[in-house]
Amino acid sequence: MENNENQEYIAQEQSSDTQQNDNPQGNGQPNDCNATQEYCPDNYLVWSILTTIFCCLPLGIVAIVKSSSVDTLWFQGRHEEARRAANMAKKCSLCAVLIYVVGAALYFGALLMVWIFAMIFA
Repeated sequence: MENNENQEYIAQEQSSDTQQNDNPQGNGQPNDCNATQEYCPDNYLVWSILTTIFCCLPLGIVAIVKSSSVDTLWFQGRHEEARRAANMAKKCSLCAVLIYVVGAALYFGALLMVWIFAMIFA
């Protein structure tokens, strides 16, 4: 008889341990919070600052403004707007880098052409 009671006690302890592990609040209800938990998107602030300094000032400023609003929007509960702001900051940063690369290629290509013409006609 005592063995049966011990087994029942052990089963109750194990079920209460699983309930406590499933729900850190310990109120006996299953915790579904982790299944739908969303994370704040990356705000790309570092990329925005670097592209402002090194690449394209106007697009970099737009990227900084958008990236600085991501966290604020997220913690206000405006998740979709925060995602859009993060995507806009990312797009502006990428466009600034592309403009810089194309501009640098054109600049150095023009310098090369001038140097070649100078060598030919000198």
